[in-house]
Amino acid sequence: MVDYDDAAPFASSTYGAWGNAIGGFTMDDGTWQLIQNMPAADATVPIKLARPEKILQFVWTSDNNYQGTIKIQLTINGKDYSFDTQPNSDPQTFDIPDQPTASELTFKITDWTHDPAKKELVGIDNIKIKVARPADFNDKVKPMLNVGALVEYPQGTGGIILCNVKYKDTETNPANVGKKQALLAGILRNLDAVFAGGKTIIAGGNLDFAPIDISKQANQFRGETGWFGDAKHTFEALPNGKQTMAGVTYDIYHFATSVVPEAIMLNGKNIPGKLPESVTGIPVNKKADALFFLQAAEVFKHPNLKAKEIKPVEMAAYVIHYADGTTEKVPIDVDVNVANYKQEGDPVALPGAQIAWVSPYTEPNTNAVAYSMQWTNPKPDVEISTIDLIKGSDPSAGVPALLAITAATAPTAK
Repeated sequence: MVDYDDAAPFASSTYGAWGNAIGGFTMDDGTWQLIQNMPAADATVPIKLARPEKILQFVWTSDNNYQGTIKIQLTINGKDYSFDTQPNSDPQTFDIPDQPTASELTFKITDWTHDPAKKELVGIDNIKIKVARPADFNDKVKPMLNVGALVEYPQGTGGIILCNVKYKDTETNPANVGKKQALLAGILRNLDAVFAGGKTIIAGGNLDFAPIDISKQANQFRGETGWFGDAKHTFEALPNGKQTMAGVTYDIYHFATSVVPEAIMLNGKNIPGKLPESVTGIPVNKKADALFFLQAAEVFKHPNLKAKEIKPVEMAAYVIHYADGTTEKVPIDVDVNVANYKQEGDPVALPGAQIAWVSPYTEPNTNAVAYSMQWTNPKPDVEISTIDLIKGSDPSAGVPALLAITAATAPTAK
């Protein structure tokens, strides 16, 4: 998170409803759940800032469910500052005369309307603590929220958007995955963010998904009779049929009445069955703005992170064949686009793929992990005929497993 000129959202307090007092919501928003009332004789709130700040102003908004507030007091560095307030729910701004620097202050409601027809309760709708910032700060920083999670930084004719949403490898509530991806997709659309073909392509956005049939090319079992040759660590638990994973709709192949291969794999070390060096001709026969690949791998070699120049380790690649006879190669790099299918501890997050599926094995702290890799099509107006899976420039680095493919199209950017 980053702050702006309101230090209150980054402060703490022993007052139990402190979070409601700095949320930016008032009675006028209809958010009665975020309003708090307290006994008038005990309306004191100690505040501890995240760091020492030069305090310029105090912005007060009263909750008038009961008594109206007519006087408040701030105590800063042992000095009391008293302000007369109007007993209404309008925000009221008070300058702090000598602009003290402090990390702690105490707020207190010291007088109220004393209406005998109402309970002796007073309330806080919202408070702000305005602090000093550099002279050019307001020109360079534009908050979109008061808690510093969305901030715009103008840069010449463009700018930077900070979107500090916490994207987690696993969510306690699975619905949060799609919601967070939709939030980011919405921000990009509102920015008119342009990707290949003049369209915004991001999983979880407003995309039309068309799963691709891989059944005729499937050559490996996901259970103990195949996979990577370890009967105790398979992908048998991978759900079948249409599934939304990492914001993408996949159709994971499964033949219910017979045991048949359900994944595409290349040959390699300890791999069961006589698998090929490459699998060609996976039919697509449609245009797409992007392709999404649900994949896993057994990894034998990782990039040398200690090298002066870190070189990619390309275990495999997809070859995209277009109807006009041209092709595009899509590398599958270790620890960029895919990681090992069996992982200890938290699943590894990758720069070039999303964690799509995690399932625990019988050993403690050991998981099966699949990834969703996006490839944005540089030729969205040309039909994709077929896709090949081939070995990469460093085939000894590992063995890929392709579980599903989905083509996606997006609305044209306005």
